[in-house]
Amino acid sequence: MKSFDGSVGTPFAGFPLGKLRCECGAQLEAKNVNVAAALATCTSCGSVFSIAQPTPAENVLRPTPRVVPTSITPRESLGAEARPGAYREASSGDGARWTFRWFRWPYALMLLFFLFWDAVCGVFVVTGMAGGGFGLFTLLLPHVWIGVIGSYWVLAHLFNRSTLTLTSQSLVVRNGPIPWPSKSIARETISTFEAHKSWGNNGQEQYQLRVIDREKRPARVLGAITEEEVRYLADALNTELENRG
Repeated sequence: MKSFDGSVGTPFAGFPLGKLRCECGAQLEAKNVNVAAALATCTSCGSVFSIAQPTPAENVLRPTPRVVPTSITPRESLGAEARPGAYREASSGDGARWTFRWFRWPYALMLLFFLFWDAVCGVFVVTGMAGGGFGLFTLLLPHVWIGVIGSYWVLAHLFNRSTLTLTSQSLVVRNGPIPWPSKSIARETISTFEAHKSWGNNGQEQYQLRVIDREKRPARVLGAITEEEVRYLADALNTELENRG
């Protein structure tokens, strides 16, 4: 089998070869790609796979039942009672619910950083206001807003939970207690759920729980989630979807 020995940046099927990665996360080397056969060999894990039509779907992980991660509350059955809140109608009726806790220890370290940042900005603002009208100007400085927005983001990721409720009418995702955008998706538009893996600019693996609609269009349900968590939730939601027809 003749291997491709061109430049790593050579385009292939719309992708620079340097951007192609194995499912294990290792970047492919040009010498291990056979263009004629549309096959690639990963030197990291030894996998041989097709790259004939590289698409985002190749980064879809197979949902598999696992031990319930500690950050997720196992499936809870819902009764027929209506639930309070903005999504009362969508959340009522029989169905199932899962709760995902956002907490990660690095967020606690980030909170310490932003507390220091906010303290410095606070001293600067108070000092400026004590000196006259300059204090009002300090409230418009980007440093102040970076501290405010960053602190809010960290606090949300420390204390928030996502509640996923799947009924015969809809999927409802509610986030709180710190206010954060929620969403509701009509059940009739949902085709399946998938565990999706991608890589950041630094090559770090990233995982998302996504919903695929009847037109095969993906939409993110949860991000900043681990592989174990996303595989479990995708399997649990798809199982519920199948059971409910």
